Amino acid sequence: MSDEDKDAPRGPAVVLDAIRGTARTATWRRRGVSAHAIGRGEWSHPAHGIARPRDNDCADRVDDWMSVAVAAMGPRHALGGWASGRLQGVVHMDGVRFGELAPVLVHCLDGAQLRKRRQIRPSEARVDDDELSTVERTGVTTLARAAFDEACDARGLEDAVVALDSFAATLRGGARTTLAAVALVVSRHGKHRGIVQAREALTLASVRAMSPWETRLRLRAERVVDADELMVNVPVFTTDGRLLGVPDLLDVSSGLVLESDGSHHRDMSEHSADNRREEGMEDADLEVVRFGAVDHRDPSDMERRIANGRRRALARPGATRGWTLQPPAWWYGSRLAQLWV
Repeated sequence: MSDEDKDAPRGPAVVLDAIRGTARTATWRRRGVSAHAIGRGEWSHPAHGIARPRDNDCADRVDDWMSVAVAAMGPRHALGGWASGRLQGVVHMDGVRFGELAPVLVHCLDGAQLRKRRQIRPSEARVDDDELSTVERTGVTTLARAAFDEACDARGLEDAVVALDSFAATLRGGARTTLAAVALVVSRHGKHRGIVQAREALTLASVRAMSPWETRLRLRAERVVDADELMVNVPVFTTDGRLLGVPDLLDVSSGLVLESDGSHHRDMSEHSADNRREEGMEDADLEVVRFGAVDHRDPSDMERRIANGRRRALARPGATRGWTLQPPAWWYGSRLAQLWV
C-alpha cells in the first residue's frame, strides 16, 4: 500500500505533467519521428504500440500506467474509477490496494473499442452524458461516476466503502463529490455489475474520513461498537476548555478513542506529539487504543482489542469524566474550527 497518510491533493496540471510525453507510435510517426528513431535506445515502450522518449519516463508506476491509458485513448474514451479521481485531484487515488495496482478503467463510448492491456481495463458499460467531463482535453467521468465505478468494481464491501469515503471526504482538501451525487448515479444503473455492493457501501460511507486505513478501522469498530455512537474526527475538549485533540474515532457512550497510525506516525516528532495527546486524553478519562497498518492483517485481533478497550473505558468511574464535545467560546473564532467543521 502506498504512503496514504502523506498523500496531498495533486491538481490536473501536476498529474498531466507527470504523464505527458507518452503517445501511440502512430502518433509519433505523424509528428515526423521516424520508425528507426522510435526503435532506438533513446525511446522506451511501456506497452505495445505506445512509445515515449526515455527522458520522459515516469518515475512512479501509477503515473506510468495512467500515461499508457491516456496515450491509448481516443476522442470516444474516458478515464474512469481511481484514474479519473487522481487526474481531478482526489486525495489517496493511486489505484493501489494492499500492494496491487489495479488497471486503469477506460470507458469506451458509442461503440468505441480499446485493446485490453496489463495497464488498461476497457469497459463498454453504459455511461450517461452528464456523467462525462474533460480535463485539459482528456476525457474523464465525473467524480460521482468515478466513485460509483470504484464501489462497484471493489473486490469487497470494505474496499467499496474506502473508495466512497475517499471520493466524498470533506476534511482533507482536494477535489470531492457528495454521497448524494453518487447515490443518484447508483439509482440510474440498477443492472450494473456490482450495484448491490455499491448500494450497501453507500449506507456505510462517511464524509469525515481522513485516510483509507482510518475507514478500515471504522468498519472493524462498527462490528463492536454501535455505529450511532461512533464519531469520526470530532474535536474533544477538557471540561475547562482546552483542546485535547481530534481523535480518528470516538465511542461517545464509553469514552473509547481509536487512532489509526499511518507511516508518518513513525517520525520521532510525530510520535512524541501522539504520546502527548494520548496522555492528555487518558488524564481526561478517555481510553486510547492505537492501530497501525500491520494490525489490519488480523481483523479478528483488531476487533478483540477494540472490545477490550471498550470494556476498560466503561470500567472507568463516570464521575471523573474530564472531557466534553461542547466547544468553548474561543473555538468558534479559531483557525482550527474552520478545519474541523
